[in-house]
Amino acid sequence: MQLSLVSGPVPVAVTIAAFASLVFVLAEPGGRRWRQTAGLAAASLGIVVAIGTAVGIEHRVGSTFPQTFFVWAALPLFALAVAVHRWRDWRWTRRAVGVGSVLLLVAFGADSVNEHYAYLPTVGDAIGRPVEDQVPTRAVTATVRPALASTRHGVVVSVEIPGVVSHFRARDALVWLPPAYFSASRPTLPVVEMIAGVPGDPSNLLRAGHAGRVADAYAAGHAGVAPILVFPDQNGSFLGDTECVDGPRGNAETYLTVDVPRYLADHFHASTLGRTWGIAGYSEGGTCAVTLALRHPDRFAAFLDMAGDAHPNAADGAAERRLTIARLYGGAVGQYDAHDPATLLRHAIPDPPAALLAVGRDDRRAVVSAVHLAAIAREQHVAATVHIGAGGHTFAFVHRSLVDLFPLLADDVVRAAAGSSVA
Repeated sequence: MQLSLVSGPVPVAVTIAAFASLVFVLAEPGGRRWRQTAGLAAASLGIVVAIGTAVGIEHRVGSTFPQTFFVWAALPLFALAVAVHRWRDWRWTRRAVGVGSVLLLVAFGADSVNEHYAYLPTVGDAIGRPVEDQVPTRAVTATVRPALASTRHGVVVSVEIPGVVSHFRARDALVWLPPAYFSASRPTLPVVEMIAGVPGDPSNLLRAGHAGRVADAYAAGHAGVAPILVFPDQNGSFLGDTECVDGPRGNAETYLTVDVPRYLADHFHASTLGRTWGIAGYSEGGTCAVTLALRHPDRFAAFLDMAGDAHPNAADGAAERRLTIARLYGGAVGQYDAHDPATLLRHAIPDPPAALLAVGRDDRRAVVSAVHLAAIAREQHVAATVHIGAGGHTFAFVHRSLVDLFPLLADDVVRAAAGSSVA
């Protein structure tokens, strides 16, 4: 189940099988029908580009969207069109290979996209196996917890966090607990909320970003002490996109700032004193991190924004503001500025959270947003660090950013928690 989907034999085998089957079904004695074949190819690519443009796929997945993805998506449609067009003329062997070609080209396209973004690193991740170091929830209950007292690494459990106040319908969350959580003299630990992007689910930053390994490394250097990490669901579905605001798509902001903290305090003895939480996120989650931290500075001591947008948005282009106000805020115009990080910073937040911003140099839009926001923060005398690393809008970038910047975020949160406990 640990067989890699982003390198090694699997991508190579899928590529060879997909294109070999396509060549087989296209090859005919005498090279007939080449004009029809070319027409089907052009039509398939045109349909895919039109659909992608209509749904704004490049906006949804970030500014490092390779144009070759349109070709990979068009290939199975092209193979299907060829099969339908020539079905009656084919013998059963060519029909079987034709059907297989469609399926293999779908697999090739999916694996090519996955390889670019490093979204599902292994076969186990693709079929939904438990994340690394995940244990049954009952293993961390008060009666069983002593069995983990000698653990040298954190463990992950899946929990259902109800939207008691927000009434938000969320998928199950994941919680990473550091070794110190299982010690006999367990301290009250601070928390970092970890917000994934869209499309996605709460496990993304653990599966693809390897956040658990990064947190383990931090805990190993601090006698087992590290913030608890909670990976909540801010969208409600794989393709949902609330941008972590309260509105027609659900009261995600209330869920993340009220329901989730209360649950962690009640069930995991997490700190709720003052500014003892941090928040980190990628893509949409990065936008959530900066927006929620600036809107709730009494809760969050620091944030890490990895490739987030300049502000919550639900559209792109000239109509972005109008459509965002309608889709995210139900037409409430004032909420657009009320959730704009630049506007929030210019209002001179008392005791603002520390700002960490990470972007890949190939992710042009995110670079512009991060540099602009950091400049505004510094104008307001807010500590802001911008980390511009290699790569683009991918989980390989996310992992590198966590390795480089999570220790700074954790230090800020642990110090804030220590200060709150003294006070």
